[in-house]
Amino acid sequence: MVTPVNTKKVRPWLINAAFAALAVVSLYFAFKGKDLAATWEELKKANYFWALPVLLSSLVGSASRALRWQQLLEPVGHKPSFAQSFFPLMYGYFVNIGTPRLGEVTRCVSLQNSTGIPFAKSFGTVFTERAIDMVCLLLVVSAAFIMQVDLLGNFFAENIYSPVNEKTGGNAFTVFIGLVIAGICGLLVLLLVLRKLKKSGSKNKLLLFVRQIIEGLLSIFRLKKPLLFLLYTAVIWFSYFLTSYLWFFAFPSTQNLTVAAAFTVMSVGAVAKSLPVQASGAGVYHVLISQLLTIYTITGVSTLAYATLNHGAQLIYNIILGIIALAWLFTHNQKSRESETW
Repeated sequence: MVTPVNTKKVRPWLINAAFAALAVVSLYFAFKGKDLAATWEELKKANYFWALPVLLSSLVGSASRALRWQQLLEPVGHKPSFAQSFFPLMYGYFVNIGTPRLGEVTRCVSLQNSTGIPFAKSFGTVFTERAIDMVCLLLVVSAAFIMQVDLLGNFFAENIYSPVNEKTGGNAFTVFIGLVIAGICGLLVLLLVLRKLKKSGSKNKLLLFVRQIIEGLLSIFRLKKPLLFLLYTAVIWFSYFLTSYLWFFAFPSTQNLTVAAAFTVMSVGAVAKSLPVQASGAGVYHVLISQLLTIYTITGVSTLAYATLNHGAQLIYNIILGIIALAWLFTHNQKSRESETW
């Protein structure tokens, strides 16, 4: 007798495999027809002195994100240490390399294991973080477009809006407006549900779990230091900008590009990395950034070398910090178990 396949267990693996295939196909098209030997020579000649300030910028951005997460956890009754926030965060990025979006779950599980903070509460704050980052992404993309409307108009029309419009049957703008309206309605529903849960005072575990998630989601409205929260957010995005800008100086062909160009590269790169594609938008990032740099009259070899170095350096950073985070979490949890035994 054939055992039926559990579709609920198989579906996530199929979705992950599909996005992995998308990354492979995107990488294929990014490097297809390119002079790989010339690109490799370009990478070998790059000035890797700039890796140091890029690393420092990335560390400051990651630290700011951990501190911002601490702020969101405080209104729901918890205040983990910096290390307890930072290492689960970096481990989550590490997991996202292989399985996009699972990292958000993993960091909340890691936080619960190392601090005892309920998963549901921290998971709600992660949703809030993602919503804030999406708003910031829309703002920086809009700002980049305004700063260089002549250069970017055709690029966005040909490489982003038209493909989306084609896939949605000419309804890209309608879909965008619908998502905004759905988000607003969703927030109103969450507020209503939380109000009902508070009145019910139910001890049901499922209701308690939902209530904790919603409390985490709404933690943004109960911040003790909202200006500090905004400062952390600004530092996070400034670190993204610096990463794009500083790598310009690694290549002779890009070192004269402007701050506005770096801001645009950061914006488009952030869009690519936000997609649920393995290894931080691998392939998609290479294609978009390579095409984007051509509007600044940079040659194909140099554009691909820049995209490869920028993306590859960030990937290596996430892998190294992720392994360090995994080691810290294992050691910390081991010590906690030993102390409980005594």
